[in-house]
Amino acid sequence: MWCDGSVGGGVGGGYVGGEDEQCSTECSRVARVTHVECVCPLITPKLAALIDVNKAVRVIEGCGRKVPRHYKCGSITTP
Repeated sequence: MWCDGSVGGGVGGGYVGGEDEQCSTECSRVARVTHVECVCPLITPKLAALIDVNKAVRVIEGCGRKVPRHYKCGSITTP
């Protein structure tokens, strides 16, 4: 399956925190190549409660990936 191994590097790894919320080179690569179809099934209600959706969108977009408005991804809907 094309999802095998494509998500692990993006979960909790590669983010360089701070006010500007930039991605490391590796995180940026993972954000560009990871398929949303592989990530969204992993977003359970329990995990969604731990995610700041607005911050996640800023980080993903900072890594060069567009995030559609009002997109349903697992138990999260983007702003």
